[in-house]
Amino acid sequence: GIILNSFNNNNTDTLRYPGVLQRLALAYLIVGSIETAFITTQNRYNITRATKNIQDWLYSWIQWIVMLFLIGLYYIGLFCIHVPGCPYGYLGPGGLHKNSSFVNCTGGSAGYIDRQIFTNQHLYNSTSLREVYHNKLLFDPEGLLGTLTTAFTVFLGAHAGRIILYYNNPRGRIVRWLFMAVITGLTAGHLCGWSKEGGSMPLNKNLWTVSFALATSSMAFCMKSILFLLIDCKRWWSGAPFHQVGKNAILIYIGSIITKNAIPWNWTPLDITTHLHLLWMNVWSTSLWIIIALLLDSWSVYINI
Repeated sequence: GIILNSFNNNNTDTLRYPGVLQRLALAYLIVGSIETAFITTQNRYNITRATKNIQDWLYSWIQWIVMLFLIGLYYIGLFCIHVPGCPYGYLGPGGLHKNSSFVNCTGGSAGYIDRQIFTNQHLYNSTSLREVYHNKLLFDPEGLLGTLTTAFTVFLGAHAGRIILYYNNPRGRIVRWLFMAVITGLTAGHLCGWSKEGGSMPLNKNLWTVSFALATSSMAFCMKSILFLLIDCKRWWSGAPFHQVGKNAILIYIGSIITKNAIPWNWTPLDITTHLHLLWMNVWSTSLWIIIALLLDSWSVYINI
């Protein structure tokens, strides 16, 4: 992640420390440590009629408590830390937001924590926030506080995998995934007030709010159920080309960053008065990486971490 960040700026005095891969690594470390510390062996000889349908919860309740504790820490960090000159719980972009009432409050306490730890020189320096709100302070969308809720997203994915381990019946797996989709979706809707920017916890990708984590996880549980039905149960689709892309996901991610400004993936648009040219250019770029993934799969070449 640090190496990728250095492609745009290799000055160690202003090098960006946070990043997508760094956050994923921390989230995986958190969830992996929790699962390793508290996982228990399933006792198939002690399954009763009352417990056979809740095996995924019965053997993971400690992990859930620990994860909910971390979510509690996220809430404390987001709403209880005092940011000089800003109201408690401010979640906005600062700058021109609300008639410049909170100019130096970009990202609230989440942004404040990152600026105190990393300093302004080592944060993301080209966010869309600055283009719209003309912020004076930098904000990193892959900051520290959001790592806790990213870990929660990873943990929900681990629970989806736990369902596969504890239940062999395809119908039982799908029902439980859809149940999780409903629970996470309803909770997300309640937190955001069923609106884009409302509620006690608005949907916000940059802050990776709890509502955002739950809403995206709800969609993921639904998609998991649909794909499992189509590919594994009915066998109506092989999963191509996404199956092949997934086998080299990290390679394609890194490759797309390295080549994002290089021909034949990217070039200066011939017509900048419309989005159509940009659309076709990005469709072509995506298609090219899919072709590369298909070729690598045909050669049995896989690069993973």
